[in-house]
Amino acid sequence: MESITVHCMVRNEPFVTYAVKSVYPYVDKILLYDTGSDDAHTLEDIKELCDNDVENKIVFESVPTEYDETSWTTKTHTRLALANTGKRGKWWVRQKMIDDTDTKFFMILDGDEIHYRGTMIKIQQLINDWPKDKLCGFLPLRWFSSMEYTFKTSKSGRVFVTDEISIIEKSPGEIHTVKKTSEKIGLNSSCAFMISDVIPYAHFEKLIKPWRRRVQNESIFPFFGDLPEVMQDSKIIRRTLSEGPNSQYTS
Repeated sequence: MESITVHCMVRNEPFVTYAVKSVYPYVDKILLYDTGSDDAHTLEDIKELCDNDVENKIVFESVPTEYDETSWTTKTHTRLALANTGKRGKWWVRQKMIDDTDTKFFMILDGDEIHYRGTMIKIQQLINDWPKDKLCGFLPLRWFSSMEYTFKTSKSGRVFVTDEISIIEKSPGEIHTVKKTSEKIGLNSSCAFMISDVIPYAHFEKLIKPWRRRVQNESIFPFFGDLPEVMQDSKIIRRTLSEGPNSQYTS
């Protein structure tokens, strides 16, 4: 059986408990690296995850970046990185995670991404029958702007062959590349493929940080279906919806 490590980089993430729990039974290790959380809920959730890590899968580290990248928008993303050239940003944390991984595969999991059981079972099967000459697998996702509505389905690179991947330094998008050629990995790359027959994972960035990706005339439509299984415990959902994203998420 092949093994896989999850890379979960967080900073003030109200859904981190659901994110980690959604992959926990299906992976071998979870690198949970915090880049500077100061939100009490997030810190409490991280402590609870570590305290309840009965299988000793979670490796927690505090790895503060040298500037705060959480307030970016699509218009300021690149400018923010260029203004902080020479400083350690999220790109550095991504590379550290790759360097700290001793499994053949790794999987990206942000703190606002929650997976379905069926998808994780498919990924377990996939890494044991990985397509020849492929270095990256893309997964479909649904952007949720509320708990009832979603934007159109998108896709992102999420499963990688560890020894073949590196990060572009100072990249605002934490861009994964082929280590030998420095080629940026996109869905159309010869080394990438779309992981099919899986349920798109639930991405809540638009709910938690709605200012980031404002798109004019982008239509929303009702979401008909069940949310990921780990979200049946609605404690964090109730807290998020009742309190709303607090100022540090929206400023």
